[in-house]
Amino acid sequence: MNKAAVRKYYKEKRLALSEKEKLKLDDLLLIQFQQLGFSDIENILTYWPMQQLNEPNVQSINRYLFHSLPYTQFYYPVINSQTNLLDIWLVNDDTTYTANKFGVFEPTNGILANATDVQLVLIPNIICDIYGNRIGYGKGYYDKFLATANNDILKIAINYFEPCEAISDVGPYDVPVDYYVSTTNVYTFE
Repeated sequence: MNKAAVRKYYKEKRLALSEKEKLKLDDLLLIQFQQLGFSDIENILTYWPMQQLNEPNVQSINRYLFHSLPYTQFYYPVINSQTNLLDIWLVNDDTTYTANKFGVFEPTNGILANATDVQLVLIPNIICDIYGNRIGYGKGYYDKFLATANNDILKIAINYFEPCEAISDVGPYDVPVDYYVSTTNVYTFE
């Protein structure tokens, strides 16, 4: 299937989940994620999930990482409307957030950082295929960010569903993930 068909199918499938189902699936995602080990990671780019699109609750994973890696710094993306790229902001307990035009909460204060500062990135996605190719929302923000990041950055997608079959129209600028965490498995593509 091509990206458009896969994107439509999995967006609808995710939106059909009830709040009760989501709570259970979020717990299962956290259990699977805890199988990964990141003892040497100090800088993590994460994101605020869009509730209106039923994205997985990565905030529970963020809390787990915060407590298991107490010296880790967290970064959040901010869409730069002038460059159409992601700016990376180092956040702390005093950071405030506001929703952007897509309904994504972004930090309103923090320290602007470089893509090369990040060692691990949690990447929003609609689905990945069996080769680690990720389908996002079609704007290419994360692919552009990853083109400027270190080559050894760990790329992790978290999703309620198992990977789909091969996506037929993967392009040269599409960056695959290293790990895909579902509710039942952790897939490795390194």
